[in-house]
Amino acid sequence: ADTTQTPATPNLKSTSKPPSTPNTSTNRHLRRHQITIFTLTFLSYASIHATRESWSTMKTNFTNAKHYSSVTEGLCDTTFMIGFSLGTYIMGFLESKINLKYAILIGQFCSAILVALIGATSFLEWTSVPLFVFLWFVNGLMQSPSWPAMISVLSFWFPHRVRGTVMGVWSACGSTGNIFGAQISNLVLYVFGLNWRWCLIFTAGFVAVVGVVDYFVLVVHPEEVGLVMEEEEETAGPGDNLE
Repeated sequence: ADTTQTPATPNLKSTSKPPSTPNTSTNRHLRRHQITIFTLTFLSYASIHATRESWSTMKTNFTNAKHYSSVTEGLCDTTFMIGFSLGTYIMGFLESKINLKYAILIGQFCSAILVALIGATSFLEWTSVPLFVFLWFVNGLMQSPSWPAMISVLSFWFPHRVRGTVMGVWSACGSTGNIFGAQISNLVLYVFGLNWRWCLIFTAGFVAVVGVVDYFVLVVHPEEVGLVMEEEEETAGPGDNLE
C-alpha cells in the first residue's frame, strides 16, 4: 500500500493591509469648520447688505425730512458707490499683504459705527448736507474690503471641485441681507413707530453683533486649527504644456 502522505497545506492568512480609510475625526472637524466659516461670512456680508437695504427702504421718509431732499439722496448714493468702487480696487492690491480677518473686522466695525453715526446725526444736531454725504462716502470705502476678503477666506476652506456650488449658494447672502434690512426697517417704521434714523441704528447694531462673533470665531486658514487642505491635481488639457 502506498503510504506516501500528502503534506498538509498550511493555513495561509492574508498579510495585506486593508485599504486605508480617511480619518473620520479629522473629516468631521474639517466639515464643522467649513460650515462655521460659510455661515459666518454669509451673515457678515448679509449684515452689510442690510444697511444698504435699510437706507433704500427709508428714502421716502428721508426726502420728506427737514434739511434733506431727493438731491441729497442722490448725492449719498453716488458718493457711497464711488467710495465702494475705489475701496474694492485698492483692496485688490492689498489682499495678499494684509490679514484678511482684520480686513473683514475693519469693514464690519467701521461700517457699523458710520451707519449708526449717520442715523444719529439729528440727535447730535449735525444737519450739514456735505457732512452727511461725506459720511456715506467713507461708509462705502469701509464696506469695500468685505467682499474680496470673504471670497478669499472661502477659497482657503473649500476645494475646487465644490467651490462653484459653495459660491453659488453663498452669493445669496446679498439677497438675504436685503430681506433682513427691509424687515428691520419695516419693524422700526410701522410697528415700533420710530423715526427713520432708527432704521440705520438698528441695522448698524446687527452689523456690530456679527462683527463681534467674527472676532472670536472666524478662522482664515485651515492651518490655524491644525487642518491641511489637500491640493487638487490639475489635469492638463489637450493643448496644455506643449512646447
